[in-house]
Amino acid sequence: MAPPKGLYVAALVLIIGLFTASAHAADWIKLQSPHFELFTSQSEDAGRQALAHLERLHAAFRQPAASPGEAFPPVRVILFSGFNEFGFYSPGGLAKAYYAKPRMGDPNRNFIVISGFDPESISILNHEFSHLVSFENQCRFPIWFEEGLASFYETLEFRDGQMFVGAPHEKHLKLLRNKNFPLIGLGQLFQLTYQGRRRFADDHMNALYVQGWAIVHLLSTNPKFAGRFPEFQRALAAGEPTHEALGRIYDTTAAQLREDFLLHIKQPGATAKAQPLPSTVDPSTFQRLPMQPWESRLATTELLVTLRKDVEAEKDYTDLQREFPQVPEIDEAFGAFKEECGHKAMAVRHYRSAIGKGSRNPETYLRLVTLQGTGDLNQAFSLLDETVRQQPENWNMRSSALHWALRHRRYDQGASYAGSFDTAPRQAPFEFHLAAGTAHLRARNPEEAKRFAARAKQLAADLADNGQADALLANVETALTRLHAADRVAASVGLPAHQPGNADSPAASAPEDPALNVDRSQDLAIDDQRINQTMEVFVRNRGGKVVEGTLKELRCAATEALLIVAAAEGPIAVAIDDPSNILITRRHQHQPNHDFRCGPQKAERVKVGYQPSVKGARVGFLRILEFEP
Repeated sequence: MAPPKGLYVAALVLIIGLFTASAHAADWIKLQSPHFELFTSQSEDAGRQALAHLERLHAAFRQPAASPGEAFPPVRVILFSGFNEFGFYSPGGLAKAYYAKPRMGDPNRNFIVISGFDPESISILNHEFSHLVSFENQCRFPIWFEEGLASFYETLEFRDGQMFVGAPHEKHLKLLRNKNFPLIGLGQLFQLTYQGRRRFADDHMNALYVQGWAIVHLLSTNPKFAGRFPEFQRALAAGEPTHEALGRIYDTTAAQLREDFLLHIKQPGATAKAQPLPSTVDPSTFQRLPMQPWESRLATTELLVTLRKDVEAEKDYTDLQREFPQVPEIDEAFGAFKEECGHKAMAVRHYRSAIGKGSRNPETYLRLVTLQGTGDLNQAFSLLDETVRQQPENWNMRSSALHWALRHRRYDQGASYAGSFDTAPRQAPFEFHLAAGTAHLRARNPEEAKRFAARAKQLAADLADNGQADALLANVETALTRLHAADRVAASVGLPAHQPGNADSPAASAPEDPALNVDRSQDLAIDDQRINQTMEVFVRNRGGKVVEGTLKELRCAATEALLIVAAAEGPIAVAIDDPSNILITRRHQHQPNHDFRCGPQKAERVKVGYQPSVKGARVGFLRILEFEP
């Protein structure tokens, strides 16, 4: 169950103090297994047993029959010693565990929070781990399937080196067989959304879980459906609507499925199926890590931030600063919290304090630079370089470094952080591949950029993602076309290919040799027909748009430059994101070195070809600028 989005504010500060004091009074330990980091106030034995179960789940969910899983980053687990201690860090209601993504900090450091570990809590842990796998693998399941699949895995058991999957869920069956239980029509169930789940009535919330379980159990265990269930699961994970997947894969509808559903409630007809586990888990091999006295408190305070209990989190951070005045990690976390809350001045203060206490966290330096516009950016990137060099397999850090490099226009560094397409992790998300493609394109590695952009296109989750991937691919194709044309021209005058402009060539970063500074405008001269073909292809094949008008001004801001053109329908603004990625012609000849200067422009008639991307005042990004004769 994901934590609620709304702000949770305690009524009495005294009660807050009593609860937090109780949690902090407990003795916490830190354990590490191959795929998990666990903080617990339970006994060490209970912590090791919880980790052992999680490692078995990790092995089980890597099985093709269990779930469509890739490896995912190490997960932090917070294991409390009972509901009394857990209650203050609960999302509310009767929840005893939850999976969540952090509200701030590293977006890849997801965590599972558990009220306690005992035989009765295993099914709850199974449920939340199923959510973890779905979200880590970017599955776009509809909510009925997401909760139904998690409920399906509640009955998973490990015995004698095997796992047993598919046992009927007796508690859910008891509810479904109750004549007074309000069933939801399957058509309505399949249309329920995540956004509307908080508005569900209690009986609909119950039906979401129990009916979701029953349909998943029916499709995955009944011989009539089970053979194509993996295909159905993959279709939903990719975002295909339920009714379309049912029709395409099973040639059925929600109305037709209802008869099978009602029969399945009466006679589930399936017992748990045994599957071998690939390896054994030995809890004694898990490492107990040394832990500073502030670490567990900082971890639980971050839970409060994620649950949007901001008043309580503020108090905890203040207490931690007072009790541990020389710990930069506390200032870093407090600064990130203040920044997330919109209190930028306070965030700057905390980041400066962390650096003054010896912080070696590159993100702290970069955040400070971003917030106040000054600071040692070179020092920040030096730390990033060092971190990536020391942890080349830490793709969370590499991804973070990549995005920082793009934000500060360090494209060569961004490309180095991204690495090559062949070495990138398969589970890296859309945002990573899009950023990697952008970095390589700006660093003049269009071939590598094309591979990342094509992968981003495959991972696009919606129309907005698809549009960004298409725009990047179009820019890459333009860069490749220009590169090939430059190679042909270079060859015609006896120069090496990719000179200048190849990121692999020393001349790409070194000052140009005057002897090689050849005026190629005549070599690239184009006639009216070729200009029209360029505009036509840009509009037809790349989704571009063209407008005619008169140049007015170039507005230069901190984040982008806007070229203002007075058109018949009024002034329009197109952004210049990369001057090297713009085709400029004058008198039907290519003009490779147009000087874009900020301020008023000479009133010349132009045709502007732009890639649509509406944000604020801009209508898109400049791709073709044709000065009319």
